[in-house]
Amino acid sequence: SALAPAGAPSSTLRGALLALAVLVVQRLLSYRRKKPQLKITGAPVRDILKPDMDTRRTVALARGQAIDHQGAVVESVDPDFSLEPTIFAIVAKQSPFFIAEMLRRQLARVPHWADAALSAFRSETVPAAPPIDTRITDFMLNECNFKMEHADGSFMDHVAFCHDYCAAYYKGHSPRVLLLHSILGVGTNIFPMEVGKLSQLSALVNETEMRHIEAFPSVLRLLVGSRLLADLRERLGDMDKLKQVSFRRVIDNKPLELDADDFWVQLNYQVIHLIDFLPVAEWAARVSEPLFQVFLELRTLLGAANQLQAKVDIGATCVAPPVEAQLLSSAASSPMGIIKRSQAKTSVRKFSAQIGHSLDYTLHWKD
Repeated sequence: SALAPAGAPSSTLRGALLALAVLVVQRLLSYRRKKPQLKITGAPVRDILKPDMDTRRTVALARGQAIDHQGAVVESVDPDFSLEPTIFAIVAKQSPFFIAEMLRRQLARVPHWADAALSAFRSETVPAAPPIDTRITDFMLNECNFKMEHADGSFMDHVAFCHDYCAAYYKGHSPRVLLLHSILGVGTNIFPMEVGKLSQLSALVNETEMRHIEAFPSVLRLLVGSRLLADLRERLGDMDKLKQVSFRRVIDNKPLELDADDFWVQLNYQVIHLIDFLPVAEWAARVSEPLFQVFLELRTLLGAANQLQAKVDIGATCVAPPVEAQLLSSAASSPMGIIKRSQAKTSVRKFSAQIGHSLDYTLHWKD
């Protein structure tokens, strides 16, 4: 079933160990290979009011889709890329070597687009983005520290993409939630805003926006590091009885709750956000990536519950559109996918434990 949770059947243990051995051998052999001549430098820090949308983001905005660009792009790995100046350095330090190396290579990928694809993309229309409230961006740039998030400055492009996608394809719901989605904490225990400035933030947004902004980091950790998706799948036939969900705020462990309607809205914000973490191409070969798995499971759940409110279609550029159920099945049976997903859960739990944040949650059901 497409909704079956990804588990680790005992029959795959031997395959997992073999995959690990292959990775170690490949790593040892790589020391003897010459580095590619391609040298990629970091992007400059950019103004959030003038985002620089790359090709992948631009096409996603034009189509309202998460897209597998297989056949339209090839990727190289920047041999000089380092995790050290990024928010992911601490993840690498707390992970086994082979996991850290896979993370480095994943983040070091550089896309090279075919001329024909770029020519075709130019004919597509990107919906006009609404203006961003300068009071909010002034607060982000002057009262917070978003530069700590990504050393190459790309984080501002990330939040602008999420904001613009929401504005275009999740009508009736504030895109400012996704503009501010990580202001109260990211997965690696970096907090762009000090907890003492909560009242200043609250004054810039309305009550509904604030409710979703403060919930966002918590729900993301629960999607990756807990059984939340599995528990929801088990009660799929009872979704009309879901009353509310309670959990803890990441930045200070304060109790939070969302009623059922707000919870579904929050999950739609989450699935939009995850679009920006998907592989640019070769989806069938990349199902081992944990956030890709979470995206597939979350989107499938929302569809099955008739709660996929945002337009988040799945498409392709040069091949047939990917089939979500097939990708989920591949992820569930992939030894490396099982290992990486387990490691991602462990990492989330470690980071929450380090700051005294509880990953406990309760789904409250009507009698």
